[in-house]
Amino acid sequence: MIEKGYKNNVLVRESYAEFEYQPTSCEKAYRMVVVRKEIECSGGQQRLFDDDHVRYFFYITNGSKEKYPPREVIRQANQRCDQENTISQLKACGGLSAPLHDIESNWAYMVFASLAWSLKQWSGLLVQEKGPESHRKKQRKGKRRVVRMEFQTYLNSLMLIPAQIIRKARQTVLRLLTYRPSVDLLLLIHDHAGRPMKV
Repeated sequence: MIEKGYKNNVLVRESYAEFEYQPTSCEKAYRMVVVRKEIECSGGQQRLFDDDHVRYFFYITNGSKEKYPPREVIRQANQRCDQENTISQLKACGGLSAPLHDIESNWAYMVFASLAWSLKQWSGLLVQEKGPESHRKKQRKGKRRVVRMEFQTYLNSLMLIPAQIIRKARQTVLRLLTYRPSVDLLLLIHDHAGRPMKV
């Protein structure tokens, strides 16, 4: 990155503070957590700013200090920022588009696309971590991979797998006609799909 001359931001240090904040229209005060990040910006071999670039992030919450210390508020806020990835995935699978000519058809189209995307998320969230640590690590990795996977990738790697359905007297056999690494992930999801989720 440095050799190619791209702009590069590096977090140098981070600190946080907390204080009470009451907006003028509110009857009670809320907790405000402020994060101060010092970022060094460089382009290639040259620093772009003589002084460190400082950014502030503000998080407002009504959670108690005992239940949500400042670090926990920051951690949860950072997890919510991942919603941008969710929105981009919904756009990619057509969940936020309106391609048809009337309101009811567009509504149905968006519902179907959102349900398809939700199926992808649920199939990943069904994977439970159990067994020895080596198995738990593999399950954790597979779960995260499915949840963060783009819908088109999910469709091509886990749904569109050639298979043969064989009906016998008392059973139905599903025979996969090809193997690729994503089949292991599909079998992992299948293994956990029938189990009740632990809360």
